[in-house]
Amino acid sequence: MAAIKRLSGKSLLIIELSILLVFFVAASAVCVNMFTKASEKAENANVLNEAVVETTTIAETLKACNGDLTKTGKHIAATSDYELGEGTLTIYYDDDMNPIAKGNSTYTATITQEKDGKLFIYAIDIKANDARKPVYHLDFQAIKRGGKVK
Repeated sequence: MAAIKRLSGKSLLIIELSILLVFFVAASAVCVNMFTKASEKAENANVLNEAVVETTTIAETLKACNGDLTKTGKHIAATSDYELGEGTLTIYYDDDMNPIAKGNSTYTATITQEKDGKLFIYAIDIKANDARKPVYHLDFQAIKRGGKVK
């Protein structure tokens, strides 16, 4: 009969420590992955929050300016670039959603305006310059108030 060799106490300890080490390395990798994803989600939530605030500011400014896109552009982007087109206003923003020159922008707000009888119909999109899908989109309507509307 062949003799069965027993492991010494030191050998068992080394095996147990090796198993524990593998477990802790795997757990650490999972934790690092979770923290990375949480950080990305927090950054996305921060961008979304700032986009919502800026979109609301644009909407309120449009209403206060009686739908005048030129006045709205001057109020929002007083010290930076904005582009005015036929029924559109484009404002450029940096990483912190502060109006900035076009060439240095990270985000773009595009405001489109349509007229329907006594209503202005607006669509506001804020998107990253390298993205197709907007970070935030808002549609709203406002009643034309007195004065001449172009």
